[in-house]
Amino acid sequence: MSYDIFFTKVDGSIVPYECGAISRVPLTNKDLVELDPGESLNCTFDSTCWNLTKGEYTLNAIYDTTSPNEDIRKPYWIGKINSNNVTIIVE
Repeated sequence: MSYDIFFTKVDGSIVPYECGAISRVPLTNKDLVELDPGESLNCTFDSTCWNLTKGEYTLNAIYDTTSPNEDIRKPYWIGKINSNNVTIIVE
């Protein structure tokens, strides 16, 4: 399971990620969270890894659970989903 977060400029170019490679260990059953209908998770991310100068950007995230390397035994959703685009204005 992984996620990618992208900031895109108005011209469509992606803002480079400047924090280096992110590594993580494979997930296990203890990493799963079961959500009831209508429930959601909120996460806060530090965007200082992107050089966001004055302007308008689009934020998009992709959540992907298709990795065969996870160590999960419980049933869980397998797939890939894109977030809605969010407009970010830096002044």
